[in-house]
Amino acid sequence: MRSLGGDEPRTRRLADPKMKARLADLGGTVLAGSPADVGKLIADETEKWGKVIRAANIKPDGSRPDIP
Repeated sequence: MRSLGGDEPRTRRLADPKMKARLADLGGTVLAGSPADVGKLIADETEKWGKVIRAANIKPDGSRPDIP
């Protein structure tokens, strides 16, 4: 993500109702939190979906030769 001028201005921009609506129109969701919170969210989601993938025995189909 390109810097928007520090955390405080970014937080204010993301709290703006017009910005939230625009992001929602694009399929996004605004989540408040620190960089550490984002890191934890990514780690938690990776673990959760990894379990689903392993339980369902999902394997890559090989249709993307650029992904091993």
